[in-house]
Amino acid sequence: MTSGIEFDLIMIPIAGEKDENIERVERAVEEQSRSWAICGFDKNLNNYHEEIYKKLRQAGVGPLQIYLDGNSRDTLGNVIGLAKIINKTDSKKIGVASYFSHICRIMYFADRAKGEGIIDKDIEIIALPTEQTWRELLYGTFGLFGKICEIGYYGGIEEAQQHPTGNFGNFIKKKI
Repeated sequence: MTSGIEFDLIMIPIAGEKDENIERVERAVEEQSRSWAICGFDKNLNNYHEEIYKKLRQAGVGPLQIYLDGNSRDTLGNVIGLAKIINKTDSKKIGVASYFSHICRIMYFADRAKGEGIIDKDIEIIALPTEQTWRELLYGTFGLFGKICEIGYYGGIEEAQQHPTGNFGNFIKKKI
């Protein structure tokens, strides 16, 4: 189910279970893109970068087309890492392959980043949705609410990122 859009960059945020990450890669490679970004790292995910990289290579993506942000620990960090890749690649049309409420968080944070001058205002983020479970919907809703509060409290997205809330996210994941 391709969108018919030719992207400058497609972001594959790493999160959740191995199958979710593979589903994101499979959705992403259905599209045409000049470059690809694997964003995120979680020590509990056994570092899926290599596996995602191999899947992209098997799909015909060249090694110089793949960018890696291995520093981010949450969705807000993914957007900050993505901003650096966008600036390196001069990308304007960005696809994001993930479940819908995750994409909503990414779009919200990207809009905030535009407002704070971290990302150019002319960047376009386009959803490449995968299936979403009710748990992902709930987690996405609570996660967005929590980060909106943090951004407001700390005064901006880069400042909020300096105070990660991994414990909050892990608490919510365990409860739902």
